[in-house]
Amino acid sequence: MEAFNPVEGLRRLSLSLSSREELEDDSSPLGSGAFPSFARRVSLAVTSEIETIINPPECPEALLQRHMSERSRTRAQFARKGKFMTAPARSSYVNGCSQSEFSISGSFPVPGRLTPKLGDKSPKLGKLSPDIYVNSDHSSKGDDSPPNSPGEITFSLKYDFKKEVLHVYIVNALNLGSGAKCPTMMDPFVEMHLLPADNHPKFHTRIQKKTLNPVFNELFNLPVKHRDLQEKMLYFGVYDFDRSVSKPRLAGYFVLGDIERDNLADETFIKETLISPKDTSRTKGELSVSLCHLSGAQRLIVTIHKAINLPVMDITGSSDPFVKVWLVQYEKKVKKRKTRVQKNTCHPVFNETLSFDVSNPQLCNSSLQVMVVDHDKYKQNDLIGSVEIGPSVESLEGRNQWNQMINSPCAVTQWHKLH
Repeated sequence: MEAFNPVEGLRRLSLSLSSREELEDDSSPLGSGAFPSFARRVSLAVTSEIETIINPPECPEALLQRHMSERSRTRAQFARKGKFMTAPARSSYVNGCSQSEFSISGSFPVPGRLTPKLGDKSPKLGKLSPDIYVNSDHSSKGDDSPPNSPGEITFSLKYDFKKEVLHVYIVNALNLGSGAKCPTMMDPFVEMHLLPADNHPKFHTRIQKKTLNPVFNELFNLPVKHRDLQEKMLYFGVYDFDRSVSKPRLAGYFVLGDIERDNLADETFIKETLISPKDTSRTKGELSVSLCHLSGAQRLIVTIHKAINLPVMDITGSSDPFVKVWLVQYEKKVKKRKTRVQKNTCHPVFNETLSFDVSNPQLCNSSLQVMVVDHDKYKQNDLIGSVEIGPSVESLEGRNQWNQMINSPCAVTQWHKLH
């Protein structure tokens, strides 16, 4: 037997009350048509009560859960159709600025994600303040280096004559990357060695992590004889260490061409500006030349010592330089001499002597045109730079050296900037 359901029974009773036609007779004590209307009211009341029993009202928690599930289904439908829901603009304020200005397609405004400056009445989305990106490590130090230089390096030199050792003390580096528009943190270290570097070891400082003003304070001892110092140069290269690449990046370098320019018996501190590998203002380099005129032999002796900071001329990342010297008399090229080619170097050491027959009366009408040339095997040689030395040349250094040579019985050495 089927079990009795009281709710179903009440539903059937209400329907039967509303459809009974025999209750519409005039003999009803309530009057004609009164009972049917009363029955219908009773039927509706019973029906509403039954609906309440069958479908009770949802609690607030259940209503919120159903609302969120419907919203998630709506977002999923829009996403499958390739559309995005747009958040409506709101008039509430966060930090003194309307949130409606932060409403973008596909997301709702999040308080605190964008914090405009106080007093900015019309902030724009995407507007950045460059002040928050200033590197405190870079700006905390005084920037005394030239505007396009990659920084400065400070070191000291002292020579021990008894042990024949050159002591090089690397102090620090300042304002690394100052020539870049947006300097970033580096892991710098210094590589130092003598040039030519054929038989000399390379020395490296420790790596300083994430700084543009590294402090090294490291001492290195370079064994070299005192008589060889005139032929040597000292190379300093500041590199940025990066584990992701095979070779560290060269940030800047400096070559000390004249090591004995000061008294090395006492410790001498030197501060020099680094040269950028991409610097085009100093790519010609410098050349050291000595002149001596032998009055008795009527001969002009020209000694080409070395050159520093020559530009890279080959695809191999170096150059093959040699020096060519013309003797000019009465504005005509008379004789030519040249040195040997130095392979794969931008800091060549020649130490070669070239001689020209020049009498005493011809000195006033003679001059030298010295050219540094890059040797190429399969094409024409390239001119790196040149300098003129004589009594009436444009260069002040060239005129001074020529006049000193005439008045001095010894050789006169001068560094010349190539043009």
